Amino acid sequence: MLGLVLADATAQAQTLGGAPAEDFSAVRVVLVLVLCLALAMAAAFALRHRFGSVFPSALGSSPRRLQLVERLRLSPQADLYLVRCDDRQLLLTMSAGKIISAVDHTSGMPQNLAGGEQQ
Repeated sequence: MLGLVLADATAQAQTLGGAPAEDFSAVRVVLVLVLCLALAMAAAFALRHRFGSVFPSALGSSPRRLQLVERLRLSPQADLYLVRCDDRQLLLTMSAGKIISAVDHTSGMPQNLAGGEQQ
């Protein structure tokens, strides 16, 4: 008796969604596939909107002019950033979300742009 119950449960598990084979609907499968693809595309657009894109898109947007070359954490509150903008390289020192100093390293001689602590 127990063998018949187990065999019947196995046969039911092998059918799609537990439904008999004649209730299988290709239209439902296609609709679910379209729904999953739409959700994946929406997630991709949301992530791109939230985090931006590293590469220019195929829609013809121009490449980014600003690029973070390197970041170095000096202390829990202070960071050093090397930033490239077009042909210029800037060395920024930040503390508590404020720029402490900005130095242009494009030419041979570094040039202080911030002139001390910024408010």
